[in-house]
Amino acid sequence: MSAAEGKQRWSRPGLLWLYWLLLHLVLLFALAKPDLLLRWRNQLLGRSSEVPAWYHDVHGFYLRQDALLAPGRLVFIGDSHVQSLAVGNISVDAVNFGIGGDTSQALLARANYRALKQARAIVLVIGTNDLIRRDDATLLANVRTLLERWSGTPVVLSTVLPVDDRANPRLQPRTPRLAGLATAYARLCAEYRHCRVLDSYRLFSDAEGRLLARWHEGDGIHLNAAGYERWQLALQQALMELPVAVSH
Repeated sequence: MSAAEGKQRWSRPGLLWLYWLLLHLVLLFALAKPDLLLRWRNQLLGRSSEVPAWYHDVHGFYLRQDALLAPGRLVFIGDSHVQSLAVGNISVDAVNFGIGGDTSQALLARANYRALKQARAIVLVIGTNDLIRRDDATLLANVRTLLERWSGTPVVLSTVLPVDDRANPRLQPRTPRLAGLATAYARLCAEYRHCRVLDSYRLFSDAEGRLLARWHEGDGIHLNAAGYERWQLALQQALMELPVAVSH
């Protein structure tokens, strides 16, 4: 094929056709794998890849909300257990900074809200998503760092909630670690005068250490309405036992 023939073959109509084909392929991929595209974007921006792709967008929303909050709030922070919690049922001045998929490592990077520095108390629920990413020692070190960062503020530290690997067999590797982690959280919290532990693990587990079916939605990990009602009462009690009264 001569150069002239090649040039004719890749004429403007041909290039436009190729452009539209590639564009539609990209659009189809974006519709099929939106989370993957967001993960690529976050990696290009130097963001953590161990949390969901939309994590940083939610964090950005919380930062804008944080700028408008008055000091002295009761701040809840952590993973999806927190995000789904109706914190207004616990205290009228509560604010919720929970993000599904959160980890202790990611939380260290985002726990810079002004509301945390000015909080009258903090409720920390973290660790569930760490179980598939790091060992107990690293998780506990991260939680220690958070407690030391908030040394001037009363903190309720929840132990990692149990899971039901009978309902979801993929959760089975997590189950053997949870009892030991609950004990380790309690010991860690006891080292700090401003910390009180809430043993959510034993609040919801059966004799074998699994999340009881009556407390979860059926996925073996997330609490249902009855579970949240039980947890709300326990959280209210834990808040009343803090060094400084924080009940409403």
